[in-house]
Amino acid sequence: MRLTNKSLAVRHTGLVAALTCCMCLVAPQVVGAQSVSPSSLSSPLPANAAAAQAQAQAQAQAQAQAPAPAPAPAPAPASAVSALSFDAGLELARKKNCLGCHQLDAKRVGPSLQAVAQRHSVQPDSLEYLASAIRRGGRGRWGAVPMPAQPHVNQQDALQLAQWILTLR
Repeated sequence: MRLTNKSLAVRHTGLVAALTCCMCLVAPQVVGAQSVSPSSLSSPLPANAAAAQAQAQAQAQAQAQAPAPAPAPAPAPASAVSALSFDAGLELARKKNCLGCHQLDAKRVGPSLQAVAQRHSVQPDSLEYLASAIRRGGRGRWGAVPMPAQPHVNQQDALQLAQWILTLR
């Protein structure tokens, strides 16, 4: 395989993103992020892209073979979500460790919260979609680095965070 400057740059960018994410977890004071407790992590970070892909495939197979979970309680309707002030939303984002990977106005490991608001503010059902994306995570929508699921964020907090994010456009 021949490595070009472009492929080296892509590898370097991925490595920098992974190291930044690891630094947020290990030494948050260095990168200005909040710490994440080891108990809040569902699995260790893979060492490379091949390991990440293998891990994602193994998880998908395990989920496909697992029996269907019991139905979750119905989420609170979007109209029942109380609006947060800017400061209250920022505090909730800090408390739920969103700012370990996202910044308000600049890309960190994940997209800026303003970019998320701009992309989703024009879509119908964006509040429910963002709340679901916060809790379940995702990959491929904003680049190569996946967003891990955030099961420690309950449905009500996810809806409040999503509503607050949508006000940041």
